[in-house]
Amino acid sequence: MRILVIDDRHENRASAEELKAQHDVTIVGSTVEAAKQIASGQYDVVLTDLFMPADKTPAFEGATFSYPFGKEQGTLVNFSKSWVGQDLPVGFSFAIRATLEGAKYVAIVTRDNHHGDPISAQLDWFGRGREFGKPSRRMDLNGSIFMIIRALPRIRDSKILDDKDWAAALEDLLTDP
Repeated sequence: MRILVIDDRHENRASAEELKAQHDVTIVGSTVEAAKQIASGQYDVVLTDLFMPADKTPAFEGATFSYPFGKEQGTLVNFSKSWVGQDLPVGFSFAIRATLEGAKYVAIVTRDNHHGDPISAQLDWFGRGREFGKPSRRMDLNGSIFMIIRALPRIRDSKILDDKDWAAALEDLLTDP
C-alpha cells in the first residue's frame, strides 16, 4: 500500500518511519512538497497533519492536476507574505485534494487540543477519537473514505512520547466499523 504522511514536526515524521516496515511510505514536512506529492496521484492512503506553517514559496506552482474534465496547470495555493511561517489549517485542503487525486483513504491526523483553537474545537463534531472511547466518523468524500482522527501519542517502555501514533491512525482509517 502506498502511503503519504504529511507533518511539519520532526518527532511526528520520525514516528511515521515505523510504517515503512509494512508499507511503501513517503514522508514530507513542507506544504510545497506535500502539494507536489498529492498532485502526483500515486497514493492509496494520505495521512496529513491539520496545521502546518505556510512555506515561503507557492504550493502547487507549476504542477499538473487531474480533474474529471481534463488537465489544468497553475498556482492553486499562494500564501500571502504575512502568512509565511504561521500555522494554517492546510490539512483540510490537502485532504480534499488527495480525494480528488484518487487516494482511497484520507485522514487528517491531529493532536491539537479542542480547548486551544476554534478550528480544533469544531473537529469534535466528527468524533472525539480513541482517547474518549468514541471512534472518529468515517465519511465518503469524493468516493474516498475520509476521517478526522485525534491521534494519541505513542507509548514506549511505559513512557508517553511526544509524537503521533500513525499506526493506530492508519488502523482506524482502514478498519470498517
